[in-house]
Amino acid sequence: MPIIMKYQSKIDNKLLLFIFGVLVTNLVWMIYLQSVIGIIIIALTSAFIIHVFVTTYYVITSDHFLIVKSSFLINKKISIQDITSIKESNNILSSPALSFDRIEIKYKDGSILVSPREKEKFIQELKARNATILY
Repeated sequence: MPIIMKYQSKIDNKLLLFIFGVLVTNLVWMIYLQSVIGIIIIALTSAFIIHVFVTTYYVITSDHFLIVKSSFLINKKISIQDITSIKESNNILSSPALSFDRIEIKYKDGSILVSPREKEKFIQELKARNATILY
């Protein structure tokens, strides 16, 4: 399944600051307590979060599929022909989106929230493959 376009997830600075703040605060606390286990847990948590940030992306394939990927947690393959609508969303539900500037993609079997960096280009690419998508 050859890739036509790969879109990285947009990263919200507020989300990044919040996560960084929580991790640094807890790291300082663990250093103060001299808790090696606590420091290791924070280091592993940080590595996992970085991994999720690097591996969250959306792929449009030449055989008309949208693949939504986020680490090993999400690997969703959606037929672009099954997509019925796309709409702007600020829904904060857990999703493969690293920004609160999201779009909800509704398709035959459900919906998913994504936050591509190049949102308009992403939407245009989907609509070029399925002109019936409502937006």
